[in-house]
Amino acid sequence: MKLLRKLRVKPSGAGHGDWEAISISAYIEILPPPALAKIDWACKARFEISMLYEYLDELWNFRREGGVFIFTNKVSDQGWCNFLSLDRITREPGWLKAGGLRLQGHVELPFTDAPCRGQPLDFTQEAAFVTIRLSEGPPLLFDKRILSERSEYFREMLASKWREGQTNEVDLSMTPDIQRNSLDAVLCYLMSSRFFSGGDATFAFAVRKLADQFCLKDLVDTVEAELVTMLSQLDDFWILVCDAEISFVPECATGTSKNCG
Repeated sequence: MKLLRKLRVKPSGAGHGDWEAISISAYIEILPPPALAKIDWACKARFEISMLYEYLDELWNFRREGGVFIFTNKVSDQGWCNFLSLDRITREPGWLKAGGLRLQGHVELPFTDAPCRGQPLDFTQEAAFVTIRLSEGPPLLFDKRILSERSEYFREMLASKWREGQTNEVDLSMTPDIQRNSLDAVLCYLMSSRFFSGGDATFAFAVRKLADQFCLKDLVDTVEAELVTMLSQLDDFWILVCDAEISFVPECATGTSKNCG
């Protein structure tokens, strides 16, 4: 059974302080079907909002693109508190129609990630598995060909001159802050070039930390793009970044930073 979601465009916004006095605010809200009304849900979508106006007897639009955002049961709307200034609306003709404003919302749902990037694997190579040991739980087994092809960090580590290359084992058991779910996300990204946080900022930051440690720049960029859309206030984003401990391995850089100062 396909569950349908309803879309609502809110031209008044939801209370954002001083901006409301000088600007028109506009938001997209996704309303879940009744079956999801009382449970956690997440929906990844690309959205935009347009305000229509008439100029020289033709209909035009002022459009703002919101990019990709993860709508959830906790954050079901997204938009701009300063969508368009009141001064421009009152100064320029064509915005008001019969005393009202005309807005349109557009959402691409569901949003499909880009296909896997990178060079295809060389399937003439003999398959081998790498054992990754964590501080807790059973070890993970992963295709050595994928690790070596998709990650320069692991390609260097698994070269024959290093112990990991000779044993096909990567020991992370002495790093208890590496959680299984965040490492799973990194390994899944190496296979598919896709990442989805489900609206969990703590999980996203843990994955970003691992991606940085493993020198996976594309994954770092992907996670940060989700964090920017996930966190409504830019100041909150920088506070979290400054508070996070980012460890760099020698192959990438040296040193550890706990603040932005």
